Amino acid sequence: DKIVHIPNGVDLTPYNDLAPYDGGKAGKFVVMYVGGFGLDHDVSTIIRAAKILQDEGDMRFEFILVGGGVRKAACEKEASFCKLSNLQFREPVPKASLPHLQCEADIFIAAITDSKSYRFGLNLNKLCSYFASARPVLFSGNPPNDLVADSKGGISVKAEDPKAMVSGLKQLASMTAAERVGMGKLGHSYAQSMLSIDTLGKKMETMLVSAIAEFP
Repeated sequence: DKIVHIPNGVDLTPYNDLAPYDGGKAGKFVVMYVGGFGLDHDVSTIIRAAKILQDEGDMRFEFILVGGGVRKAACEKEASFCKLSNLQFREPVPKASLPHLQCEADIFIAAITDSKSYRFGLNLNKLCSYFASARPVLFSGNPPNDLVADSKGGISVKAEDPKAMVSGLKQLASMTAAERVGMGKLGHSYAQSMLSIDTLGKKMETMLVSAIAEFP
């Protein structure tokens, strides 16, 4: 009863005036990862999923990985070894540039390792901005909480499983454009109701007023 959880949030204002998501062009999908290349960020599984798709001759998916971190060089080396033509790396961008950058995406992807780091729950900033962009999200991970499942704004698969990730991408690609748009809108609605800075600010204000009221 003494604990109030206020998660990471997002300012939805910069996303309001952007062109609406059209559901993706038939037969070609930009799959975008935006975030860190840290020890618990499972970018390697994304690379291995891209390799499976390339080996199958399924070139519907173009992967764009944006960010930096301690494991980026290793990921670039792995992608180079696999001779991937369906994947590119980009440097990090300022947070203010995220809304326009993310307009390039048809599908967002988030992946974490099956790590004890997440045993008490998941609180990824990237999911907030993904939902704000109103596009479907593919999430790979095994945390005790799952914002993608809760929001119905995408598909969740188990951690560290490239084949499951490929299956999830194919499932999203098999949907109609209208279905993908609807999924993105569900994620955006979740961000509005649960993760917006306005909502979280009011929650914090209520918590502080309540705490102060307990003192004489």
